[in-house]
Parts: sequence; structure tokens; C-alpha cells
Amino acid sequence: MKKLTSCLLAVALTVTILGSDPCTNDWEEEYANDEPDPRQYFVPQWSPDGSYIVFGTGESIYSVSAGGTDLTLVTASSGLYDIDFSPDGTRIVYTTNPTTESTGSVRDWEIEHSLIDGTDRHRLTKDHAEDRNPSWSGDGSRIAWFSDGALHVMDSDGSNAQKITPSLNASVLPPQWSPDGESIAFIITERLETASSPRDRLEFRYYLYVARADGSSLVNFSESLNATPSWSPDGRFIAFGSPVGPGQSALFTLDWDNHAIRELIRFPPHESTEISNISWSPDGAWILFSHRGLSAVSIDGSVLIRPGVGSPASWSPDGTRIAYGFLISMAADGTDKRILVLRDPSGRLEAGHGERDIQYSRAVLIHLDHSLLPNNDIDPSECEKRSSKILNLSQCKILIATAAALDANPSLNWDPDIPLHRWEGLDIRIIEREHYVVGIDLKGRALTGTIAPELGLLSTLETLDLSFNRLTGSIPETFAELESMRTLNLSYNLLTAGFRVPPGGLPTLEVAYLNNNDLSVPLSSEPGGLSSLTTLRLDYNDLTEVISPDPDSYTALTWLDLSYNELTGSIPKELANLPLVYRLDLSHNELTGTVPKELASMSKLKVLDLSYNSLSWPLPNEMLRSGAEVKFEGNPTQ
Repeated sequence: MKKLTSCLLAVALTVTILGSDPCTNDWEEEYANDEPDPRQYFVPQWSPDGSYIVFGTGESIYSVSAGGTDLTLVTASSGLYDIDFSPDGTRIVYTTNPTTESTGSVRDWEIEHSLIDGTDRHRLTKDHAEDRNPSWSGDGSRIAWFSDGALHVMDSDGSNAQKITPSLNASVLPPQWSPDGESIAFIITERLETASSPRDRLEFRYYLYVARADGSSLVNFSESLNATPSWSPDGRFIAFGSPVGPGQSALFTLDWDNHAIRELIRFPPHESTEISNISWSPDGAWILFSHRGLSAVSIDGSVLIRPGVGSPASWSPDGTRIAYGFLISMAADGTDKRILVLRDPSGRLEAGHGERDIQYSRAVLIHLDHSLLPNNDIDPSECEKRSSKILNLSQCKILIATAAALDANPSLNWDPDIPLHRWEGLDIRIIEREHYVVGIDLKGRALTGTIAPELGLLSTLETLDLSFNRLTGSIPETFAELESMRTLNLSYNLLTAGFRVPPGGLPTLEVAYLNNNDLSVPLSSEPGGLSSLTTLRLDYNDLTEVISPDPDSYTALTWLDLSYNELTGSIPKELANLPLVYRLDLSHNELTGTVPKELASMSKLKVLDLSYNSLSWPLPNEMLRSGAEVKFEGNPTQ
């Protein structure tokens, strides 16, 4: 049975050509040679016969029938870590830390196994080494584990233990047995000696290794991400992730027959979440992985699936259903969602009895081979021919022109043959029998291309969300004419330039998320513009100058984030013209000079983050007396 792993290290498995979104957090996993959090969540695991599912956390492990009955507490021991199930589903092997003290810097971690109810325990290792990450072979006869960074193998009863690799500083990920039990794939960590000052973050590099289970061979195949590699069911391929450039990662397969490496899919810069949680479908046709949620790519690299549900998940043994979260199952095509376990507000669990879950989000199928895309180009003149169906001729033309500038994959159903209120991603308001578009939500649709200037003519638009796509080019200057806009989210794209808002422009805009792009020109304002803007995020871009606001611009702003840019020079004292700002983030830039004492006059300021720049110490006395929390780590203090 597959190893139970935490939400931060686990794959949420999915459908025959579908899947489910697990952990979508924008977290950054750092290697830490420390004790795992016993509250981590495990990926739900099916019994070999598919009759029950085991799930839970490091504090408690439960089982429930596949139909959502017979909820049982398996164990509540908080000393169990790194749990893996025997192939027959009767026993668990795990790391335990039976003592509460360490000898020097070495913890007394040992390997044990027991029945799944926690009884009949057998200690397999008895030493003062750090024994971690046990993994059962496919036939259940052997267990692989790491001890002080070296890979070891023993019989399942703890006999015939042998060290099969030198100490290599293994990553905090479980080793992966090949289906035939002859080889083991795993990840090695290398710390880079690049830190020149305390402000520098520790950096690590990871490598994919494969060892023969008898210790006769050890091969380093490729640089890797810190993600568990995965063998295909037939043992022919190993799927793994690898960095391919700054901010870029890709999914690869290693052909075990000839050691050829092939790239299946690559993500562009600024999609900075790394590929992780890699696993194969039972039929070997699809590879599942996490990258801002779960995705499935076909083995030939032609089709990508972006599913519509979240949380860790796993296949049933026959591949017909998926269990995910805490705890729901669904059919392999993403339909027929059933609640297996309910959790009340106090956290108490009870059986869900397979009650139908009415929430449903369809999966998005993306053709990576664009020759497979249907040709749905529509002439805007078609709007006039079919205006009786559209009910708003001018907005139809604007939207068709917008779609023409995008490469939507899959294609949008924006078609004059369909009434406007049925066009996907649109929020429609009917006023005196006229249909008006007040919202567009196309986030995470793998959109490429540019944003059409015509979209700025959609005067009724109140919310626009095009985040988590791959849009390029500039934000159109016509956006300054969106007089009804309240929320603008263009984050996580590849946009290169914002625009300047004239006096009276965007009078209702309250929130603008432009972070995680390639902007070298920000969204800025002339006096009298952006009068309602409260939140402006420009972090993770390529900006070189700090916004220097006029007293009559940004008058409602409460949060300004300019972190992780390339800002140089001194901090402009004009930032004090932002009277309502309570959070100002200028961290992780190259700012120099002293901190202007004028910033102390910002009476609402609660947090001023100046960390990781080259600013001079000390802070002005006025700033120290202001009551604001000033973050200054990573700057020179001498």
C-alpha cells in the first residue's frame, strides 16, 4: 500500500483522466532535519481490497468503510511518524520516538511495526542512530529506511539489516521501491555554501538517486525537486520533478530500460510553486502531481487535467473512485461525490454514510499539443446577426474581441449562438431586461495571449479575475476607464507593465492584486486617481522604483506591498502621504540609505517591513516612538 504522507509532502490522487486539487497554499517547503509535526495530515489510503479507507493525522489514525460506515479509531498514539502500510493492509510500519530527550544532537528514533490497531508491536531497530522513513517493499518481505542519511534494507521482521549506500544526507522523504523489489529511488539533499551574511537564506539542491536493493549499484540520475519520485506500475519509468531555470520547474520521466530522460511538461517563470506529490494512475496512463493544486498529465505529455476539488487524495485499488480530504470519495470522472466522514464544529468525527455531496467543480482538460485544439474563432460581427439571443450587442462584441486576444485552453464557450447569461465565467446582472456583465472569473484556466484593450470598454464590470494564468504583455491603459471596477486580480501571470490612472480614474476600485508578474511599470496614479483603493499588491515583480505618492492620490490605501522586487535607492519620504496605511511592505529589495523620519507621522501604521535590504541603522527615534512594528532583519546593523 502507498505510504501515508502529510498534506505538505503528499499527492492527492485523482481520476482516469481527471483529478482533484490538494494543498493549494503558496507555501515554501524548506529542508529541516527536525522532528515532524505529529499533527500533520495523512493522505487517505485504501485497503488492498478497496473495502475500507485509512486516514487521519499523526495524532490519530482512523478507518472507515468505503461506503462511509464503521468509523473506527485505529490508534491515537502521538509517537508515530512516517507511517507506511504493509501490502496486505494488516500492519503498519512507522518511526517512533519513545524517549523525550536527546543524546547530544541525535534523537532516539527507531523503526517499529504493529497491527493496524496498534497492538502486537515489534521494534525493528535498536540503536542511537536516527532511523526514519520506513517503506515496505511491494511483496511485503522487506523494509527500506534511512539511518543517519544512509539507505538501509532489512527483512520485515527486522533481520538481515544491511546498509546499502554510504551516508548521503537523504531528504525527509520516503524511499520508493520499484514494483519488482530490485531497486529503490530516493532524494538526496545537498546544502549549498552560498550564505555570505546572516541575511542570506540557506539554499539546498536535491538529486534523484536509484540504488539496487542488494547494494550492488548506486546512480545519481538528475537534479531533482524535493519531491518523492514515483515508479510506474510496470516499473519501466520513474516520474520526478526538476528545476529547469529560475522560478521554473518541469515534470520528467526516466526510462528505466535505457536511462533516457524525457520532459513531459514545463511551467513558466513566476509559477514558483514547485512540482511535488508525484504518483501514477493504476493503469500507468497518467501522472498525478501537485503544482498550485493537483494536475494529471498523460504519459505522452499531450493532455493536462486541472481538477476542481481540493485536499490530499488517493485512488481506489481498481481506479474507479478517489478518496480525498477528511473524508469524501468521488467517481473517477469527478462526479458522484459522497461524504464518508463528517466533522462537527468541535472537531468530533462521525460516519457520513455516503451522503451525496452537492458541491461539485468540474475538471479542466488542457491540450498541451495545440494541434488538438478545436478552432472556435468567432467574428465579432456574429453578435449583430444573433443579437436577439445575446440581449446585449455591445457587450457581446467586447467579449468576443477579448476572447480573440486570448488562447483559451480549453476554449471558452463564448458564442453568440448561446445566450449571454450562459457564457462561462461571467456574472450577469439583468436591468430592465438588459443583460450586463458585472463580473468575469477566468482564474486558473491556462490562458495565454494578451488582454484585449476592448475589455476596458466594459463599463459595467465590477470584478475581474484572470489570476493564475500565463497572460503576457501590458495591462491595457483602457482599464483606467472601468468606472465600476471594484476588484482587479491579475496576479500570477507574466504581465510586464501596468498603467497610470488619470485624475478621477477608477473611482470605485478597492482592491488590486498585481503580484507575481513581470511588471517593470506599476499601477500608479495621478492626483485624484484611485481614490477608493485600499489594497495594492505589487510584490514579486521587477519594479525598480518605490511609488512616491502625491498627497491627493491613494488617499484610501491601507495596505501596500512592494516586497520581492528590485527596488533601489532610498525610501521616499512621500510615502508619509499615505495617511491610512496600516501595513507597508518593502522587504527583500535593494533599498539603501536611512529610513525617513517622516514615516513616523503615518498614524495608522502597524507594520513596516523593511527586512532584507541594505538600509542603514539605526532607525530614527521618531520611528521607534511611533508604536509601529518595524521589521529590520537582514539589513546591516553596524
